Amino acid sequence: MLISLSLLLNFAVCAVPQNPEHVGEFTRIAFEADEVGDSKAMQAAMRKYKEDIILAYIARVERRL
Repeated sequence: MLISLSLLLNFAVCAVPQNPEHVGEFTRIAFEADEVGDSKAMQAAMRKYKEDIILAYIARVERRL
């Protein structure tokens, strides 16, 4: 039980994006790529900002719980 609590706390602390500017930049690129249907730009942005967007998504889900 102590291990699961430790993992939960670690997960909650680490769920904050390390660089919120990257999340904003990814969002801008994603919307622009979606408007023109540029899947290569979307994939490149996802590779570049993968860690920050995953952590932002986790933080968003945690706020909803």
